[in-house]
Amino acid sequence: MRLVSRLSKVMDEVGVSESALARELNINRDHLRSIRTNSFKAVGHDELRKLMAWVKANGTDELFVLELHPIWQTFEGAPVRIIPSRQTSTSIMEWDAAVVKQLAALMGDMHAQVEPVPPRPADVRPAIRTCNCLFIGSPKSNPATVTALEVLLEPSQARQSAQARRTKAAFIWPRGAWHKLSQFDGEAGDSRETGIRVQTTSMREPILVPVPWRPIKAYRAFSGSDRDAALVVARRYRDEQTTSTTIVIAGYTGFATNEAAAALINESAEIEESELDSGSAVIRVLEIPYRKAGNSDARSAVAAGRRWLSF
Repeated sequence: MRLVSRLSKVMDEVGVSESALARELNINRDHLRSIRTNSFKAVGHDELRKLMAWVKANGTDELFVLELHPIWQTFEGAPVRIIPSRQTSTSIMEWDAAVVKQLAALMGDMHAQVEPVPPRPADVRPAIRTCNCLFIGSPKSNPATVTALEVLLEPSQARQSAQARRTKAAFIWPRGAWHKLSQFDGEAGDSRETGIRVQTTSMREPILVPVPWRPIKAYRAFSGSDRDAALVVARRYRDEQTTSTTIVIAGYTGFATNEAAAALINESAEIEESELDSGSAVIRVLEIPYRKAGNSDARSAVAAGRRWLSF
């Protein structure tokens, strides 16, 4: 959910400009613009009181309303599939369960109809274009994420023939860390080169969002501060019958996937409706500084701030 101002709509209906309304109400024009554009900079109580009275006098009871962010609009009252990894690792299962719990609660609030997970990998691709889908986990932990990224990062039909390159995303691991790698995984000889790497068609060189790598035993004992990251990819599909949205939430670690899910629910990854309507994938990477308390296990990690990067 997001808080949205109705001021712009009422001003358009009345036919009044920002400067004219600011003079009429004797309020700061920059403050008025921040309310009109939903940027919500510091605004005084007296200014808010005047604006609330003005919109009410012009036929609107509330200056602000809560509404679904555009990224979730196709989920409301519609079918959705939440697809976690099928790993048997206790750690992965625990992190995935926490993410599924968050998303299931959100879907319940939107009266979405959570449907069974596609039983076979071959069923994943058609599901993406016919139903809202949420994929949880990196390509390393969830094979269905690999299929989802293949579909989401395909060039749109309008650009397919003219586009020589395609958008790429990869999780870069230390060499030899994993035996089976997908096209969305890579290896680095130096642990300082690990993290999430993204290259879009408009970029000459890829950008690496670094994530320090350490063996799980060292990670569990770690008690300082460090950083993590998660990849979020969203794409909206439209045809004559349906409109659906597919979202991948893929953390470099289970902790990052969990943080990205929470940030996506609360902040919607700062994704604009115009991006979703472009027909191409929308890509964000969440940078997560974190800290751990004492020598407890990995689940004690706490986010110490976060920042969305747009690609």
